[in-house]
Amino acid sequence: MRKNGDHCPVGQGPLSRHSVSSNSLSIPRPDSYRRFSLYLVLAATSCLACARTGCASEVPTTNKELRENAIQSIPFDRLTAESKSRILSVVNRPTIHRRLPAQDVECHPDVHIFLLRHPEVVVNMWQIMGATSMKLMRIGPYSFDSTDGAGTDARVELVYGTPEVHVLYGEGRYEGPLLKRATTGRCVMLLRSEYAADDTRRTRIGSSLDVFMQLDNVGAEIVAKTLQPLFGKTADHNFAETAKFVGRVSEAIESNGEGVERLASRLTNVQPEVRDQFARLAQRVHAQTAARMVRAEVDVDDGSSTNVRANAASRLGRRAVVEPLR
Repeated sequence: MRKNGDHCPVGQGPLSRHSVSSNSLSIPRPDSYRRFSLYLVLAATSCLACARTGCASEVPTTNKELRENAIQSIPFDRLTAESKSRILSVVNRPTIHRRLPAQDVECHPDVHIFLLRHPEVVVNMWQIMGATSMKLMRIGPYSFDSTDGAGTDARVELVYGTPEVHVLYGEGRYEGPLLKRATTGRCVMLLRSEYAADDTRRTRIGSSLDVFMQLDNVGAEIVAKTLQPLFGKTADHNFAETAKFVGRVSEAIESNGEGVERLASRLTNVQPEVRDQFARLAQRVHAQTAARMVRAEVDVDDGSSTNVRANAASRLGRRAVVEPLR
């Protein structure tokens, strides 16, 4: 959990419009990102590394129930007084609330958490691919400034984070053709993640993403006829594409760690320490994957399925060492 005042001061090579490559490394580029409204960009720029899974075995069936379910899942007792006040002011009176559709991604847990907490790494890869005009700058340990190049500027902060729950708060301004006048607003995002191992010891990760948006001086008719349907289609598309991309990055790291390390050196729009962390993560996860494959071969030779399950359970257990943000 971030404490008040915990802020800090603030590509090279040929570009590919189809994939980001480093010698034998190739990560397919996502579809182009559509962006129109303040609501969309606040959600998209702060939850860049998320995926949705079937973690709602008892999903409410109405909008009100969905909203109340999300609010009750926010750990208000773990937030600072300032963060609690800002979040309650949005979730209690949202202009729009939406729970995005289910996504499911196969991804190493450490890669998932790193990209979720360092979205500028994902955006920089998209920039190298030519897939986005979005810009994202880290301005503090858990805060970012973003612009979509189409009229929206936002500041987003990760106010609480564990492997299972992340809460983000954003404030932004939109000025463009969608609305007649400049509009400001606030956004709260709740991401709930689950982790499960399959029979091959790989981990599937997903999260339930709820977005609450509060817009200033926007009439109910505009929200109902323009913003609500437009945001729904656009946010759903971006969320699905982001989930698939994160899975591809994880797959690339596991199969070609050295290639991803070289890619990290091309990330010129992230802080050097973040770039180095990403390179070290790629090296470590690739080594873990190689060791896992050796163990799997040994287990097959021994005819032991018990070892497969034990190793997978042990691997999932490591997520508990990722501490809440402080």
